[in-house]
Amino acid sequence: PALFSTIVVALVMAGVGAALLERFGWAVDLQAPELEVRVQLNQEELLVSLTALVQPLGARGCYLAHPGLHPAIAWVLARCLNIEEQDTVLDPMCGRGVLLCEAALNWPHAGAFIGCDLDPDQLRLAAENVANLARGSTSSAHALQLLRADAAKLGGLPLAKGSVDKVLTDLPFGKQFGSLDTNRSLYPAVLAELARVLRTGGLAAVLTSQSNRATMREALAGQAGRPSSWKVEHLRSFRLFVKMDACIYLLRRVEVEGGLDGGERGGKTKMGGLSGPFGWEDGSSWHEQWAKHRPALVPFGSASKERLEPMKSSCADLCSVSFLPWVVGCFRCREQIKWECAECRCC
Repeated sequence: PALFSTIVVALVMAGVGAALLERFGWAVDLQAPELEVRVQLNQEELLVSLTALVQPLGARGCYLAHPGLHPAIAWVLARCLNIEEQDTVLDPMCGRGVLLCEAALNWPHAGAFIGCDLDPDQLRLAAENVANLARGSTSSAHALQLLRADAAKLGGLPLAKGSVDKVLTDLPFGKQFGSLDTNRSLYPAVLAELARVLRTGGLAAVLTSQSNRATMREALAGQAGRPSSWKVEHLRSFRLFVKMDACIYLLRRVEVEGGLDGGERGGKTKMGGLSGPFGWEDGSSWHEQWAKHRPALVPFGSASKERLEPMKSSCADLCSVSFLPWVVGCFRCREQIKWECAECRCC
């Protein structure tokens, strides 16, 4: 049945394209269309419609050339952090950059947004999403920076100790990336590195699945007799993608015993704190709260061409996304290059 459905969809697409070309002379352009024709086919009817209005380029979710986590969920994680002016916000495992793009779009006055990932292919997709965001906003993407770095290694992030104010990240659930077993070593390693770069008193919003609850509990606990660097402020469970139980951990970085900051002393982390809805929730769904501040719709042709136009980036264009003065990896070939490079040696 799945193969049959795929064949039927392909035949319908080809038939609609051929009919439009014959009747109106409209060539099919899947990259930068001026008009979108939607066809819905079931056992009873064939429905053909035209998309008249869309969200403008740069609006919430409309910059995504490469979707990942739903932007509404990304907005929720950023909303938990109470991002303030001049804050440095980090996603240590940014993937396609959706979390940072949503945060930059909604809190453009923060000092800097930094995304790190070890996978150059993911960074390339993130760079395209950032570029799309920049096309539709004059203030949201200028302070968004991407770096190739390993958040699972102590010192793997090219950031000084205590240099970050807020952290938001979507940890691997162990399904699409890694496994539940590998998360048992990954989670403690990532949290240890985040404790290094996040300032005392800083906040971290961490998303994972309920299947990793025991792993998260162990990762937050003090290891090898050392006190924990984390205090659980809030625990928010919810259903993700209708079929998966997920949880947002809102964590505060606390001073460990023997520290010099004079803050709250760390100890064994208790999975306490508040639970249930966050204080800022108004009773409506997250998607409704996220969508409340969307701009007015615009005609499809006025926004879609720019939104869907494919990027034609050179190695220098992609390298220039990472403009902090650190050594990073070329997105195309993994060659180690300096941030000011025009081209790396091999491509």
